Parts: sequence; C-alpha cells; structure tokens
Amino acid sequence: MFRQRIISLLVLLISLPVASLAQSTYGSILGTVSDPTGARIAGVNVTITNQGEDISRTVAADGFGNYEALNLKAGVYTVKSEAAGFKSFIVRDLQLVARQSLRVNVTLDVGSITESVNVNASAPVVTTDTGTISTSFESKQVLTLPSNYRGAGSTSPVRVLAFQPGVNSDNGVGYSVQGATPTQTEYSLDGISTVSVRSNGALSELFPSAEGIAEMRVQGVGNNAEYGQVGDITTTSRGGSNAFHGSLFEYLQNRAMDATALGAVIKPQKNANTFGGSLGGPIKRNRAFFFGTFEDMQYHTGATLQATVPTEAIRRGDFSKESYTVKDPFTGIAFAGNQIPASRINSVATNVLKYYPLPNFGRTDIQTASNFRTPAASPITSWQWDARIDYTISNRQSVFGRLSWKNADSVSPLVFLLPNDTGQNDSRSMTLSHVASLKPNLVNEFRFGFAISNAATTYGFDGRKITAEIGLKTPGELTFNGLPSFSFGSGTSGFGRGKPSFNFSHSYQWNNNTTWTVGRHTIKFGADLRRLRVQTALGFTGSDNYGNTSYDGRFSGRDLGDFLVGLPYASSYASVNQDNDGLPWSYALYAQDSFKATPKLSLEYGLRWELHPPFDDTGGNITNFDRAVPVTGRVVIPTMKRATEITAPGFLLAINACPAPAYQGIPCTPFLTAEAANWPEGLRNTQWLNFNPRFGFAYRPFGDTKTVIRG
Repeated sequence: MFRQRIISLLVLLISLPVASLAQSTYGSILGTVSDPTGARIAGVNVTITNQGEDISRTVAADGFGNYEALNLKAGVYTVKSEAAGFKSFIVRDLQLVARQSLRVNVTLDVGSITESVNVNASAPVVTTDTGTISTSFESKQVLTLPSNYRGAGSTSPVRVLAFQPGVNSDNGVGYSVQGATPTQTEYSLDGISTVSVRSNGALSELFPSAEGIAEMRVQGVGNNAEYGQVGDITTTSRGGSNAFHGSLFEYLQNRAMDATALGAVIKPQKNANTFGGSLGGPIKRNRAFFFGTFEDMQYHTGATLQATVPTEAIRRGDFSKESYTVKDPFTGIAFAGNQIPASRINSVATNVLKYYPLPNFGRTDIQTASNFRTPAASPITSWQWDARIDYTISNRQSVFGRLSWKNADSVSPLVFLLPNDTGQNDSRSMTLSHVASLKPNLVNEFRFGFAISNAATTYGFDGRKITAEIGLKTPGELTFNGLPSFSFGSGTSGFGRGKPSFNFSHSYQWNNNTTWTVGRHTIKFGADLRRLRVQTALGFTGSDNYGNTSYDGRFSGRDLGDFLVGLPYASSYASVNQDNDGLPWSYALYAQDSFKATPKLSLEYGLRWELHPPFDDTGGNITNFDRAVPVTGRVVIPTMKRATEITAPGFLLAINACPAPAYQGIPCTPFLTAEAANWPEGLRNTQWLNFNPRFGFAYRPFGDTKTVIRG
C-alpha cells in the first residue's frame, strides 16, 4: 500500500506545472505519547494552541504513539494532551521558530483526567529530528544586538546576520553560510526570494524594518530537497495577536563623537535622525489580526572631497614654478620660460578646465597632491512601511498577506563644478499565503509574491549641452547623459562621467508545498515557478559615446602639457544605444521524506530537479562564442533584426567578421545568427538533467532531547 502511495506521489509531481526554490516558513511540533514506563500510547489527541492568536489544532498519535502538527506559524505555543485514565499533560510557553521541528514528548501519568501535570517549557539545546544545522535570531535579538545598522546610512537589518555562527560576510552584504560562497546563499522574506537577479546576492533594502521582524534564520549543512542552495537565510515578518502591542523609537547621531578622517581638515557634518514605530493587534478576536511598522531615516551627513587640480598658472600654460620642463611636442625644444604660448593652447582643454576648482590646500602656486579639499553634504533619506494581515478562515484554512514599501534617496557631491548626482532605490515586496488542511494528515500551502528593486543614479547636469559647449565633437549619437573622459598619468584628477548606473531587479514567484503524513513517514513535495527580469546599464569604455582620451606626458614631458596642446596618447569610443534587459524563467520540483525509522533514528531523503532555460534579452544584446571552428572560432548572435543592427559596424570590425580579408595571416571570424548556426535563440542548450539528491539523518542514542548525532 505504501509503495502504491509513493508511486502516486511521483505521478503527481510529474503532472505538476514545472516550477525554482520552493520555500516554506512554517515549523512543526512533534513528539511521542507514552506512559511512565515508556510504553507508547496510540490514538491519543494532542492539542497545540498558538498563545498569541488563541487558535488551536488537534492531532492524534498514530499506531506508534507518534504525533506531529505541521505548518505552524512561528510563535509561542501550548501543548495539551488528555486521555481517559490519565492525568492531563500541559506544557506552555513553547517558542517555535520558522522551519523548526520542535520535539515535545508527552508523558501521561495514571490518574483522573481532571488532574493535570504541568511542565515548564525550556528551549531545546539541540535539534533532535533533522540533520539540518540552523540558527536564528528572534525579534528581541534583532532589535538589541549591538549592530549599528541604523547608523550607517541604511535602515536594513541585514548586517545582523554577521553575528550568526557559521556566517561570514564579504566587504558588502554578501554572506557565506557554513563555508559555501556568498553566491550559494538564498535569501527570502516570508518564503519569497529577495535575491538580486543580477548578482545573486541579497537585496538588502528589501528587508523590512527591524521592528517588523519576527525571526532571521540561517540554515546551512544538511538542507533537504526543499531548498536549492547550500545556505538559506529566511526572514519572517511579525504578525498581530489578540493583544495590542506597539512601539516607538528614535535613533540620533551627530559628529560630536566622530573622529576627523585622515587627510581631512574638519569633520564632515552629520545629523542623523531615524524614527518610527509599530502597532499590532486583533481585527476580530481569535480570527483576524494586523501588524504594521513605519520608519523614517534622515541621515544628513557629509563627505570630505579631495582632488589634485591644476593651479591657476598651469591653466594658462605657465609651468615656470613647477620642477619639470615642458617642451614643444613638434620640435622637442623646451618652451621659453616653461610657458606654453596662448596660441598653442587647445580651446577644448581651456573649456574643460573651467569645471575644475582651484587649489585651496597647501601651496596653491604649485601643483601638489590633493591640493583641493572641501566638505560637502551627502544626505541619505528613506521612508518605509510594512503591513501584514493574518486571517483564520476556519479551523482548516488560514491566509496571510504582507506588503512592504521603501523609498531611499541619496545625494553624491562631485569635486567638479557641476551639480550633484542623486540616487534612488525604490523597493517593493509582497507575500500572499494560503494554508489548507485537506485532511488531518494532508496540509497544503500556496504562496505568491514579488520582490522589486529599482536602483538608479541621475546626473544633475546636461551632458550633451556641456559637450557641445566645450567644443568636442563626437562621432555618433549621444544616447544617454554623460561627459567626455580625460584621464592623466601623473596624478591629476580625471574629468568625465560615464553612463548613469541603474539596476532593476524584478522577481515574481509562485510556489506550492504539500505535506502528507503516512504512518512513520512525513512526505513533503512541491513546485516553484519564477518569472525574473533584470535591467542594467550597458557600458564598455568609460564615457562610451562621449569618448575617452588619455594623457601621460610622452609628447611634451608632462600630462597636463599634452592636454593643453591637445595631444592624447590614446583615445577610445564605443557606440552604446541600448541597455541590458534579460527575461529568464526558473523552475523546480522536489520530493522528500522524513522517516521515523526507530524511536531514536530519523532519516531524511529526497530528490530535487531544477530547470533554468536560457534568458531572453529584449534587444538581442547577447552573444556566444563557439570554439569548434579551428583558429578563429565563430560568433553567434540571436536571429532578431535588432541583434544584427547593434553589431554593425564596430563589433564586426573588432572581430574581423567574415567576409573580411585575413588579418596578418589569421582568417576572418565566421559570424552567424542562431538560426543559421542551428542554435536556440538563447544561444545555449537547456540542461534538463539537473537532479540533486539529498540524504540526512538524526540519531538520539539515549532517546532524550539532550544528545543527538546528525549527518
């Protein structure tokens, strides 16, 4: 019979719509029911009650005396059991965290049912029923640990994760778990992924306010088939309860206790004020609850700008006070008085130097390193709110929804005489969840959600107008805002601005998890579907369409001399008229079984299958190189017309595309569309056999909750 059920399960999995990383945030309470002699008692009812919501669920011990309540929200619980001829068993204040399997063994003493045995709850020291290694921070720890996440220009509590054992951070907000690389870590909020589609790292601004976090949990070694990555970091939001609870806070910083930065003359300004609060409670007692937060950050701080700029004399071509000699590039003879004649100075150079500030630090009559220094305001502000509603439809169905909204803005001052850059980072995330107990031993959970992060930089100047005013002509159309690039080899600060950066990451996710208890087996299977989109700025050579020039003094003896007479040693140009816009799908199926092989031994085994087809780029901006052709290989692009248009003529010249003649004895490079090459339009083959088997065990040699061997 059990074999037939397993076959039916596999057939069901195959028939499910293919889907990437199904992730539940619910936990379970399980255990055994026995008498004082240790003999198991079958058929006894065990009632598990969420103390905050006063919502109960009753399960019956099976023929082996085992019971398990599945898909429980994180929270504080009471476990109660009653049977004729025995005293009632009650244990209160059990803290269940997300994805935890909490063992509570019930021992029924002989006596009247009106009598009760009350047990004091205590946090388990070790995990007893799974091979997975995990740790977590609950709400109070997130709020009180000495992690200065509200004092560093962001309100995201992501940096709290660095305090978790087994977690190591890189220079940013990438975290490796149990020795894996940061890109092997999955991040989720209420079971919906918050991973950047572009970098596969955490989207830190998608974390809710710390006031609205119920738990931050890290799972590493021994993840079962439900999880696709080596490391898994999930954050769960707080929900309301039958009691009203709220909070208000304010966090203040200023520069009084700050140190003066190395090389700075004064301390930059700082007046940082972050304030907010939370409120939660019942909408309808024992049935509907709400919880919400808001947080506002006004981080008015500053930066010390430093640059090496030309002196007023140098701008006129006068190098007489400098320690080096400037010569005529055409004769090799030093200019008289170390002065470049005004008639020889290029007008473009003169116009560019108008955007350089004059020296104000140290000697201002000769050029020295970092001879311009000034404090400048660089404020960062953000506003965010989170709202969650939980509703119990019946004793067999419940739903919850959460929406988080955050806008962050920043100002980046420039050392040049130009308006400041501004940055925007708008983050949105949502989760909708429905849990249904289809049968006493069959529970289904469906989730839908999205995670949207739109980060972009905006320039405050008109680059096209400035480029025309300085008298520089560009060979192609200026399709974006920027400035021509001028770089120097002897320490003078370069001028120019490339394409404004932006990174849009959009993820829409549907997942379903079904848990089925059959005897000593707890079977879980599910599917996950994601529609992803990533849009990023495309650039190749600094200022790209605006052009780049470099000066090192090889003509006049000094880089600024070459610049003034208009003789760069290198120049480059790239024609960029579109950006990256990728649209991938991602799918996964999994099935796993947690088998109570003996009262002391639990086995976990499962299989995961993932499918990651090639992504589509809306502008055909992808290319692949096939090494199968000897000597030159061949280049393949999508068949769409747009892909062909953006490769001509620059890219074709760069690779000496056929039918061009041979170059220095090397044949031309074959250049084909996907259709001509008989390739898929995504330019790579889909890997259909991506299977990931999993196995783990947990063994309690003494049958208690103090000692466990896991692997």
